[in-house]
Amino acid sequence: RDDAITAEINNNNNINDMNENKTKICETYKLAASPDERTPLPFPDATFDLVVSSMSFHWVNDLPRLLTEIERVLKPDGCLLFAL
Repeated sequence: RDDAITAEINNNNNINDMNENKTKICETYKLAASPDERTPLPFPDATFDLVVSSMSFHWVNDLPRLLTEIERVLKPDGCLLFAL
């Protein structure tokens, strides 16, 4: 199909869009819990299109602060996907 995107994932977890001959890199960041929850996330503003959290928000003591930080690191129209 003309509108289908053909993708190949190589050993480095790079996603190669074969239709456009462009390389898209998909990186994953896993953050360890910090004893001081006031520490900002170690990323510049508007870094991510997507932030995913699975089974961890219930451990956060200052959820409003964390959500504010997530909003800061998300690009405009970025998405937060989480499960409790």
